[in-house]
Amino acid sequence: FRPYFHKTLVASRELAKDAKLVHDMVYAMRPAMYGTGLSSQDFPSVLGKTLKKDMKKYEPITANILM
Repeated sequence: FRPYFHKTLVASRELAKDAKLVHDMVYAMRPAMYGTGLSSQDFPSVLGKTLKKDMKKYEPITANILM
């Protein structure tokens, strides 16, 4: 039951490879049990990171696509 309340981080819009993540490029979406991205608790550590690949809108942000 609890996984329905957790959130996962996703791209808020189409993002290009080598883009540096800023606040408005990332959404926290619920429920996390269906997403494979990082937890919303990782939001501060994601900001300022660079993408290794292009991302589509609402695609989950994972550790392996961040530099």
